[in-house]
Amino acid sequence: MCKNTTELSTKHFDYFQVVCNQWISKFGLFNWRYHFEFVDREPNFRATINSDVEAKIALIELEQFWNGTLKDDEIYKELEYVALHEILHSVFAQMLSTAQSHPNDYELLNRDEHGVIMQLTNLLMEGSN
Repeated sequence: MCKNTTELSTKHFDYFQVVCNQWISKFGLFNWRYHFEFVDREPNFRATINSDVEAKIALIELEQFWNGTLKDDEIYKELEYVALHEILHSVFAQMLSTAQSHPNDYELLNRDEHGVIMQLTNLLMEGSN
């Protein structure tokens, strides 16, 4: 790898999974099954998620090499951001799937939007107590 690249360790990968699982719990995504992989594919991405909305299965891949030079404390902060980002894809996955398969069905889209709003409301109200 080039010198302007940060290599993550399995310790970072383990931490990423913990943070993802915390967000999964906070958003109440208990009907999803998540699988995690530590990969070396594309350093331009921090992580990716591929979801099967009907089966409620998601594969989250954390890249082992990241562009840029980061200190260990910066890596952990970035892992927290990336974990939330990837889990938010799951929060919106049903709505996006509905929009693709039923683009003119306002009632279905409204139902899915309401589901996301309820998840966010519950999370944000929990944090305000």
